[in-house]
Amino acid sequence: MTGGARGLGAAHARRLVAEDAKVVIGDVLVKEGQALVEELGARNALFVELDVTSEVSWTAAVARTEEVYGKVTGLVNNAGLVHRCPIEELTEADYRRVIDVNEIGVFPAPRRGSATSSRRARRSPAARTGTRTSPVC
Repeated sequence: MTGGARGLGAAHARRLVAEDAKVVIGDVLVKEGQALVEELGARNALFVELDVTSEVSWTAAVARTEEVYGKVTGLVNNAGLVHRCPIEELTEADYRRVIDVNEIGVFPAPRRGSATSSRRARRSPAARTGTRTSPVC
């Protein structure tokens, strides 16, 4: 579950755990992610620090997931951000960060879903939730 530490991602994680799923919460929000794992219980959930724009971060997150739970069987692409500001204050760096997270970060996610079982990973369920895909000014 990318972007799983709060909001819609946390709601998805809670529902999945309620349905007896094991959930890996990937997010850059470490404290919030760890708190959610405490709420859900360590038997049901695992937190991994994950920056969806970083190949190194994805590799580490998938490796940790497979170490704890085995092969990846599904992926919810929930990570996303909105940058609210007056248009004259929006910088190119702000804009690029939104695009990197909301667009580029989700493109290769299913491909990264499992380094050890890439054929099965391509057939694993993947979902994209409705985060805005551009800056809001």
